Amino acid sequence: MGEAFSECRERGAVLVLAALLLTGLMAAAAIVVDLGHMRGMRATNQSVADFAALAAGPALSGSDGPDAPTACLDAVRYLRLNASGLADLDLDCESLPSVCHDGNEFASGTSPVMVKANAAGYRVSITYPVAHSMIADDTVSGGARLDDGEPCERMMVSVEQRSPTYFAGVVGWDELTAQASSVVRQIPERVDQVPSLWLLDPYGCDVLTVQGGARVQAGTDTFGGLISLDSDGTGSDCLSGNRFTVDVGGSGSRLLAVHPHTDPPGRITLHAMWPGQRLCNDGNTRACDPADVANGTLDPQPERRPRRATRAPVDHRFNCRTGENAYPDYYGIPIEPCQGESGNYIDQLRASVGASGTPLGWNTWSGSCNVPQGTHELSGNWYVDCVDFRIGNNTHVDFTGGNVIFRGDVTMTGGMLTFNSDNPSATLSAECMNRVTGCLNASSSGAAWVYMRSGDLVMTGGAMFAHHTTIYQHDGHFRIAGGSPPIWSAPTEGPFTSLSVWSEKTSGSFRINGGASMELTGIFFTPNANAFTLSGGAPVTPQQAQFISHRAAFAGGADLVLAPLEIEPVVIPPPEALLIR
Repeated sequence: MGEAFSECRERGAVLVLAALLLTGLMAAAAIVVDLGHMRGMRATNQSVADFAALAAGPALSGSDGPDAPTACLDAVRYLRLNASGLADLDLDCESLPSVCHDGNEFASGTSPVMVKANAAGYRVSITYPVAHSMIADDTVSGGARLDDGEPCERMMVSVEQRSPTYFAGVVGWDELTAQASSVVRQIPERVDQVPSLWLLDPYGCDVLTVQGGARVQAGTDTFGGLISLDSDGTGSDCLSGNRFTVDVGGSGSRLLAVHPHTDPPGRITLHAMWPGQRLCNDGNTRACDPADVANGTLDPQPERRPRRATRAPVDHRFNCRTGENAYPDYYGIPIEPCQGESGNYIDQLRASVGASGTPLGWNTWSGSCNVPQGTHELSGNWYVDCVDFRIGNNTHVDFTGGNVIFRGDVTMTGGMLTFNSDNPSATLSAECMNRVTGCLNASSSGAAWVYMRSGDLVMTGGAMFAHHTTIYQHDGHFRIAGGSPPIWSAPTEGPFTSLSVWSEKTSGSFRINGGASMELTGIFFTPNANAFTLSGGAPVTPQQAQFISHRAAFAGGADLVLAPLEIEPVVIPPPEALLIR
């Protein structure tokens, strides 16, 4: 009987133990199920926050400064369309700062402002600007990562979701909370994105060289200059010797981007510098020579450009092509089709001028192609039907107003050549401001063009004056190697506003000899020049010019100050929006 009682008691104990274990297992299972649900919610919310933050990025990149209210509305629009339950989300985006200042040692910056709202179990907030303290990383010295940027470049999107539990109520959990946040950084399109030197070679070394006592300064005492190189330093010419994408050598040679007394400061940006690289010798050693930085001949220390600028902004501005395969690759680098509203002006010019003959209503040069001495004033539009149009001493050819087409070379050994010196039209007609087709005869004192169907512009003597004139070379280069330094200004109106020259010839002969009287104003686009060379003495005034070329070389005592182009420069688009947290 005792044995039976003992056995019964043991069975009761096992039953109690089993019940307790089952309760624990059920609680654990409930927790596992609900934790899994919470992890899923968090992952979904993180994705939603990330894409909402990226949607806000473009509005932070405006040329007039970040537009935080619009960026906020773009993020809200994404949330309404893509987050279940947020179709009616309403945030007071207009409360965000419309003007933002990062602050400095003399003044505090704009304080962060948060706007928030609840909707269908969600709590959403958007904060702008994002202070350094809000994203400080304790694992990094100083708390800031390399690509964190400044507060006014950042916006934070936070999404918090509350959901009832499935089973975890048995352990006292009635509600689950999954919170996710994302911080986007968007570098705005600013005036400091206007490079004075913009070199496109995607791979090579010696892309920019300053030798023989040359001195090149981008920027002035009041405006920080920008120099930008697309090369990644992987070309075959980088494999031998002590080669760099940018190189300064020779006694007295210097390459400067004026800094740090300007706002924004001067910068030299190199795509060849690797992610995280801050100095010439702590990453890709082909990017720049640390000795040039140490001795002050390369100043300031170059910094990394995350992606190539490419020639796309120039193509999109002056020759917009849309659709797939709109542009051929540039040395293996794809050029994205144009998405803007500008016209295909270069293609229109090519089609309108054609390959031969005199356009209807134009004058044709009927004199000797070795132009006789004396002054020849030519008004209206002219076609010069010469294989080689030659101008020598005591000869002045003055195209006073109108456009000009040359059949072949233009060679100057002396004398003077002038374009658009006294145009009778003050402005272009409204219909010709934004097109070339149908406007072949149109010009003004602020806009004319010269089209060279074939051949080179070579000047070994004399003087050239191009007033508000674009020179387009279909298959040739320009070499101004002697005589007086040129005075050459781009149009100030019409489809070619700011464009001084467009020449895609693959050649190492592009050259301008400088000097005290040189005045270059506008965009000099030579994407296949290897290299574009500028030499000679110091001009009296800073040159308001953008040199956009494959490579560039400064030598022979060149002493050049490049000021910002004031009329519609080509701007390097800001890098794409980057999620930094």
